[in-house]
Amino acid sequence: MPKEVSEISSGGQFSRSSNDSQLADSQTRTYRILKATIGEVVDIQQACGVRIGDEHPYNTNLYCVSFDARFEGDSRMVISATFNYQSTSSASSSGGGADPRSQPPDVRPANWTIGSALYETPLRSFFGKRTAALEWDNGGPAKNSAGDMYDGVSAFDALVTISIVQFEPSDPTRHARHVGAINSDPLQIGSLAMQPHAVMLRGISSQPTVESWGDQIFRGWSCTYELAYKANDSSIHFGADGAGGFQLVELGWDIALPQTGFNVKAFTPPGDAKDEVDAQPLKHKNGKIVDPKELPEQVNPGDKVRGMVKVFEYEDGGASQLPCAQPIPLNDSGRPRSSDLDPLVYGYQVHRAINFVQTLNLRLL
Repeated sequence: MPKEVSEISSGGQFSRSSNDSQLADSQTRTYRILKATIGEVVDIQQACGVRIGDEHPYNTNLYCVSFDARFEGDSRMVISATFNYQSTSSASSSGGGADPRSQPPDVRPANWTIGSALYETPLRSFFGKRTAALEWDNGGPAKNSAGDMYDGVSAFDALVTISIVQFEPSDPTRHARHVGAINSDPLQIGSLAMQPHAVMLRGISSQPTVESWGDQIFRGWSCTYELAYKANDSSIHFGADGAGGFQLVELGWDIALPQTGFNVKAFTPPGDAKDEVDAQPLKHKNGKIVDPKELPEQVNPGDKVRGMVKVFEYEDGGASQLPCAQPIPLNDSGRPRSSDLDPLVYGYQVHRAINFVQTLNLRLL
């Protein structure tokens, strides 16, 4: 043990800087150590009672980040040790409002940065229809007045990129297989609360790192997880044949698809109130639909057949059918949907979902 250790005020420094509106402080503390013998080996941190990561005794904004020591005089009996304290340039630089130097790296909350951009997405529903200069009615499926879904219409949506950086004690390449997965549980970063399926793991990068904190040396990886968040607000139907209603939801990375097709399931006329009897093949005589309506020969209920459109004879009266030239709305049964009802729009999961916090060991506040 050293014969004497004392803190001296000589050589102590304090500085403050404010660059680009970011405030940062730094301070030093100096100790003089008198060894018991010339050959004594001194643990500088233990002798002075100060370790990397320790909080400054009275300026609690500062944490010890490094120290240096040198011998004084020719006797090699006196050591001068200087401990350097620093604050981060911003209290929120860790992404959670805590100074990252206040905790060891294996439990320290992750740092994060955020950016955003716009991208085009297919439009499946309208938020409202303008009925006057400053008036709108309720939204609904993106359909025309005849009940056909619009095709080729798009809108802008926000894509938010979040980069999370944290220390990993074990090789993070094991998480590479999860790239492209979405969150199965709610996720919150800062004040941004994100619903399930709204966040995708877009990429992972890492590099080896060595860090000293206290009496310990931490060897591991500095790992960056790149997440992509999008709200993708869309109005979709719920329940069998849309019985659960039409609601605006945050779909995230799920997709909204109108339930339409060129083929339909045949049924015995007249079907029920949700079925469009004229959108399936019907029996004809002399080029016209027979009355009462019935299925053609060799077409049985439940068969998959081409969707049809009713057309009228201008001179002789009556009606016939032609194959549909565009997808027609369908019920959950596969039967053509009544033209008196809105087309069904459903949300579908298309990416594998995982729990990000548990699987990737994210340390978020």
